[in-house]
Amino acid sequence: LFIDVARGSQRVAERRAWLERFMTEDWMTEYIASGLFAEDAYWSGDLDGAVAAARATIHAADAWGEDDGPQVIRPAAIGIAALGDQARYARAGGRSADPQIADARSLAQMARNGMNGRWRPAASIGVDGRGWHARAEAELSRAEGNNDPRHWREVVDTFGPGFVYETARSRWRLAEALAEAGDRDQAQQEWLLAASAADELGAARLRAALADLGRRARLGPGPGATGLAARSGRQAVQRSPLSLLTARELEVLRALAAGRSNKEIAAELFITAKTVSVHVSNILAKLGAASRTEAAAIAHGNGIATRVG
Repeated sequence: LFIDVARGSQRVAERRAWLERFMTEDWMTEYIASGLFAEDAYWSGDLDGAVAAARATIHAADAWGEDDGPQVIRPAAIGIAALGDQARYARAGGRSADPQIADARSLAQMARNGMNGRWRPAASIGVDGRGWHARAEAELSRAEGNNDPRHWREVVDTFGPGFVYETARSRWRLAEALAEAGDRDQAQQEWLLAASAADELGAARLRAALADLGRRARLGPGPGATGLAARSGRQAVQRSPLSLLTARELEVLRALAAGRSNKEIAAELFITAKTVSVHVSNILAKLGAASRTEAAAIAHGNGIATRVG
């Protein structure tokens, strides 16, 4: 199930159907399965579902083991990651992220209790637990709007080379934090290391997330973005009105067509709102569009796909 979730396999649904009857009868089964279903929901973009599944995992962990045991650290970190995304979307949309931050802090305290529980000293927690605790703290800072690369560097260093998948996932977030901080060269290095590991492991969902980050922050191409497929894509664009647009203008148009505001586009593409405004003006002029709505209609009519999230 762990591998199927990472690879986005259809077997996840099959395994869920098979496991559900056991999850109601055995806390250990529910703990393991719910934790992975939380990750599946997260990768699928179901952030509310990811938080709910993470909390269900923590409940099962408390019922199966001791209260505030180290087994709560990992699901807490997954829940905080989903809340961090929700907080980022709220801020980008000009809304308060206070509810998400409060929930993230609650889960972070559970992770801290698990790390420093009554039944065992923190020094006895293994690399896996320490790595997930570092990730919980880094995700909390991201939720609070302080996505400091140092936090993610600590996660990478804690997991180390022995945890290839977790280190790659942490490098993904490190690359994102570095890009936000304006350190594009270091961000690209971390991105390439994470992408290489994801390719080797067949971690399709991580690779897709890296492709999205690489495109938005201009760190590298997505999978299949070279060779004949890329040339064919360029030829298709050149036969449409969109051929007048630069690559960055196409990215702005895609976000605009999805209903994003200038502030939201700026956060998504790691540029300033002023730069977005300039791009939008150029897009309208090149397409001969009188408004954002008309530009979006042209985009949809010429095959621009939009993302929801």
